[in-house]
Amino acid sequence: MPTFDFEGAESKLATFAASVKARASDHNVATMGQDFETTVASANALFVEVSDVDTRWHCEVFGDLLPYTEAGLERLTALYRDWGEMADALLALLDQGSETMRENAELVLLRENRNEVRGILTPDDEFFNDPALFARQQEAIDAFHRGETVEFEEMGD
Repeated sequence: MPTFDFEGAESKLATFAASVKARASDHNVATMGQDFETTVASANALFVEVSDVDTRWHCEVFGDLLPYTEAGLERLTALYRDWGEMADALLALLDQGSETMRENAELVLLRENRNEVRGILTPDDEFFNDPALFARQQEAIDAFHRGETVEFEEMGD
């Protein structure tokens, strides 16, 4: 029996995303105040739940308790994609009410989670194809050849 709950996460995400869309169509961000902060905290909690489903699914697949399927991976991808779209909508609401919304730890975390989702959804060939990354790699290789680097020691258990 799987320890993750695709259906529960999908249902919560769909309900939450619908409420965010309703708020976005309201356009009265200035009056949201504390309610907006609660909404952002709930979005972050939902990200943790999606991440937990992801972790549990992968643990069961890698532990040979569950067969790997493309359908399972697509459900995870859809959860992250849907969460990212909802986070984008929340952040757009924040931009609309920026004068009345104060920066707090939950907003910082929402942005961090959104960046994490972007990374998860970016294909590897695009993620590692940044010219700035290539320049940094070349700098590291040159520093190694000049003897300016140190070897890392393996850490034991």
